[in-house]
Amino acid sequence: MALNIGQSNGKTPDRGHGLYVTALVMVIVAGFFVIGRLAARWMKRKFGMDDYTIVLSLIEAVVHGYGKHKKDLTHEELMAALK
Repeated sequence: MALNIGQSNGKTPDRGHGLYVTALVMVIVAGFFVIGRLAARWMKRKFGMDDYTIVLSLIEAVVHGYGKHKKDLTHEELMAALK
C-alpha cells in the first residue's frame, strides 16, 4: 500500500501535498538548527535547561499533532498540543 500523505483524492482540488512538503522541510531545517546548537554547546561543555527544553519541544511538536488538522487529532493529542 502506497503512502498517500497530502495527496488529493481526485474529487476536490487541494494543496495538501505542497503543504506537507513545506512542513516536512521546516521540521528538517529546525532539526538541523537544533543539532547545530547542541554541537556548539557540546564544544563549550555548557548544556543548560534551555537546551533540553528545545529538544523536548521539537520532539513534542512532531509527535503530538504537528501538521495535522485540529479535527483529526484525538482528544489526548489535542490536549498535549495545546499545553
